[in-house]
Amino acid sequence: MTRGEQFVQSLPGKTRFYDRNERRSYALTRAVAARLIDDPTLVREGLAHAHQHMAADPTRSVHFELWQELLRRDVEEIVRSLLDDTPRGALLRDTQPVFVVLPDDVRSKIIAAERGGVSLGSSAFMSALSDVSYSTSSVPSRDTARPRSRINPFRRR
Repeated sequence: MTRGEQFVQSLPGKTRFYDRNERRSYALTRAVAARLIDDPTLVREGLAHAHQHMAADPTRSVHFELWQELLRRDVEEIVRSLLDDTPRGALLRDTQPVFVVLPDDVRSKIIAAERGGVSLGSSAFMSALSDVSYSTSSVPSRDTARPRSRINPFRRR
């Protein structure tokens, strides 16, 4: 188990969720949080993403200011705030910038563990991730990002 996984496991975890989507999102955020502890340089990636995608958008300017202030702090404090079971923690999770793109095999393993009813705070959940290799590579650029489909599913044919 990595230092980040140990740190995330030591934090009090959220136990009540509105639905399975919120639970899955929280599980994925826990994995990202562990990577932030393991590689604090990812905080710069998140700040760059926030500058690029949030700063110019007037509807997200409040969130940008919130994140800009938080990302100046220690990485452990960032992770605590991100995983906090409070309205502010929920807002941070809903508006978080992209720190790292989790590989598909990691995402699949997290979702499978979550669907299997494994407690998010348990060592079994974190050990389910330990045998999966992951890269803390930076956020893909527009050139390497997956192209979006141009098919409109709501259009009549």
